[in-house]
Amino acid sequence: MSTDSFPSSSEGTPVSSRERRRPVGPHSDHQDGPPIDRKLIQETRDQIRAMVDEITLLSQSECSPQEFYQGFLSRTTGALASVGGAVWSLQEGGGLKLEYQINLAESGLVENEAAQITHDRLLKQMVATGEPELIPPHSGVADDEGASNPTDHLLMMGPLVVEKNVVGIVEIFQRPGAGPTTQRGYLRFLVQMCKAASDYLRNQQLRQYGAQQAMWNRMRTFIRAIHGSLNTRDTVYAIANEGRRLMDCDRVSVALKQGAKMQVQAMSGLDTIERRAEQIKKLSKLATLVTKAGEPLCYTGDDTNLPPQIEFCLHDYLDASHAKLVIVEPLREVHRDLNADASAGTETEQLGRVIGALIVEKLSEDKATTDLQHRVQTVVTHSNDALTNSLTHSGMFLAPVWTWLGKTAVLTQARNLPKTLLAAAVLLLVMAALWVVPYPFTLAANGVLVPEKRSEVWADVDGVLKEILIPDNPDAVVDAGAVLAVMTNNDLMVEIRNLQGQLDKSNEEVNKLKRAQHTSMTPAEARMIGGELAEAETLRESLIRQLELKSNKAESLNVRAPVTGQIFNWQLRENLLRRPVSRGQNLMTIVHPDTPWEIELEFPERRVAHLLTAQREATEPLQVTFTLASHPGNEYTGQLINVDNKMDVRSDEGNVVLLRIGFAKEQFPHDLLRSGTRVTAQVHAGRRSLGYVWFHEMIETAHNTWLLWF
Repeated sequence: MSTDSFPSSSEGTPVSSRERRRPVGPHSDHQDGPPIDRKLIQETRDQIRAMVDEITLLSQSECSPQEFYQGFLSRTTGALASVGGAVWSLQEGGGLKLEYQINLAESGLVENEAAQITHDRLLKQMVATGEPELIPPHSGVADDEGASNPTDHLLMMGPLVVEKNVVGIVEIFQRPGAGPTTQRGYLRFLVQMCKAASDYLRNQQLRQYGAQQAMWNRMRTFIRAIHGSLNTRDTVYAIANEGRRLMDCDRVSVALKQGAKMQVQAMSGLDTIERRAEQIKKLSKLATLVTKAGEPLCYTGDDTNLPPQIEFCLHDYLDASHAKLVIVEPLREVHRDLNADASAGTETEQLGRVIGALIVEKLSEDKATTDLQHRVQTVVTHSNDALTNSLTHSGMFLAPVWTWLGKTAVLTQARNLPKTLLAAAVLLLVMAALWVVPYPFTLAANGVLVPEKRSEVWADVDGVLKEILIPDNPDAVVDAGAVLAVMTNNDLMVEIRNLQGQLDKSNEEVNKLKRAQHTSMTPAEARMIGGELAEAETLRESLIRQLELKSNKAESLNVRAPVTGQIFNWQLRENLLRRPVSRGQNLMTIVHPDTPWEIELEFPERRVAHLLTAQREATEPLQVTFTLASHPGNEYTGQLINVDNKMDVRSDEGNVVLLRIGFAKEQFPHDLLRSGTRVTAQVHAGRRSLGYVWFHEMIETAHNTWLLWF
């Protein structure tokens, strides 16, 4: 925003903060007085430019109206060095509302009712004209019908205009006494600030229009979703999920009446409801009590007016859900009388019995705003209609059958009847074959190839791996006790040298005391020498034991092979050489060349029952066919050796049990025996009907998902 409209030095400059005690601007139209301080003028202009920039940035921000009015008016009055000011907004009835004020009490309007009336008429006149004005003190028509300035200040008024409509007034209480040119400069500055404020109000109005449009879009999506199906399950899930978006809350649940109780059928964000969960049980109980009372529940932290039964149940649920705001609204059946006024073509609507409940929750705040309550009532109204329609449709006798028959009526027409009968006969034959024809039943699982006997080499002490002594030939065999690697530990070597030095010093002390015993001395001196000798010998024995322990520990720096075998690690020198290792760290794995190999299968928990049944029915170990990931085209055979008795979480399958599969390693070349090779296996579990072999997983899923509830 340009500052060319500010008063120049010849016209007068707005008063800076350091000169507000002066009754007029620092450069009024009077030429007598002290000389002009141009440095002070430049500082004042810089301050005003900064304030203008701040107001411009503030008008482009998304702050609340209260924050904007506070920042706007404080900066505007500061730039003009005025006594105070006020911002008035136009209401729907034509009245004016005070949005923000600074030092309004100093104008004398607060305690003077007659002055308030004339001042109010002055504001309304400004709204009607829509033009900025300068009103001198006590000017205007003085009778009761006129609008005037009843204050001792110069009133500067600027309109706030949005889309050519005056929506408010900015009023500044300025000190009188400045010349006309200075006053016009003040007014031009106020007009520019009002334009910035008008831009903010225009942007605020556009944001409100955008929010309203988004609200209508969500409302349209909600209505289309809940009325898009006559299936009750689809309807309650649409109410929960789309209702949460419409009401902008954290969680929405829908409960339907089942007998005398309410049962939660849908919760936003969840595909299915675990009805045995404690939180769901507590929420169903709360919905039951509230709907029996017949009145909505709105809990915002205050439970003083709640019945004891509902209060206890509510707090029991809050302990599990941690919600701060809970609203429970009964959902009722809607009855319409289309013939109530046939001539006018109208219909009447009445609410009947309770059919469900809508539960709205917020986890972060406990304020039930008017907007939220309005949205909740909107959702309740439309949910009543949608649930009434879906429950009426679902309550029809054999409704699924009639729906299916309606869709398949074309199949029983005369021209399609032979084809229908033929297709039905083929279908019956296929179903009979699936039920009767036996087929091999196999259970799939994944695993790894591992040697049956293997030894891990661990680091006994901390240190740095200085040298690796294993042969470079990957097929080479190392003997038990052979040194595989050499480690260094400088701290340990320093401790050994220190102990050795202390031991040498202790030996000298013992020898010295022994020699002293052979000299002539008094009995008291002999006793004293004997005590010192015993103490020195005790210290020497302690140092010897410490030195032995440290020496044994130093010997552990030589990493030795625990058994005879072949090293199975990859690039040991690149991975370990000259690197620090910690005590207990796994350094390498040794496998004897002639050790048997086996497969560790991770068998899913859901298939264990089939495996155990096959084991009980079989007279021999179960056969297993498998393929190696490194040779997917070849199939090998083995047999089940052992089933672990413990479940463990070791893969993406969830809980698994380990199976040990033995096989003859002569089936494939020696170079395929690599520890950790992935294996895909099929455990042969006897023979079952063809339909069961193909669809047993689908049958089990259906049983776990639906049949478990019956």
